[in-house]
Amino acid sequence: KQLKNAVRLIRACSVSGCFWSLENPESSFVWQVPELTAVADEQKVYKITFDQCMYLLRPPDSELPENKHRDLRTRKRTTLLSNCHSLTSLESRCDKQHEHVEALGSCSISGRAVRRSAAAGVYPKALCRRWASLMVQCCDGCVKP
Repeated sequence: KQLKNAVRLIRACSVSGCFWSLENPESSFVWQVPELTAVADEQKVYKITFDQCMYLLRPPDSELPENKHRDLRTRKRTTLLSNCHSLTSLESRCDKQHEHVEALGSCSISGRAVRRSAAAGVYPKALCRRWASLMVQCCDGCVKP
């Protein structure tokens, strides 16, 4: 039901000349749903895949003293479908210059259990900044007040 609503919104945005994007893990079944694949076939859209480790997605225990000298990151391969060409610059794959920690299980932070999957559900700041700057590029010159 959520995906059908998303497809309706995507179509409405496209008709209105608005930019849109839809994000999910690369392994998500959403990328195989006919209604969404039809949108990609009907419109000029871009499929962008990136590893969030390249945007410094870190597990919650990466800041613990025992991990101080390790570059721990969570890969979390993510795919984005969008009609904004600028977002294609997000495309990146892991350069293997750091150590990966899976987004599984939990760790103890200040005596409190923190699920690694919940922490991996938050976009890293570097990704947010890059995404926002690319949207500015995409929208630059679109609408003048």
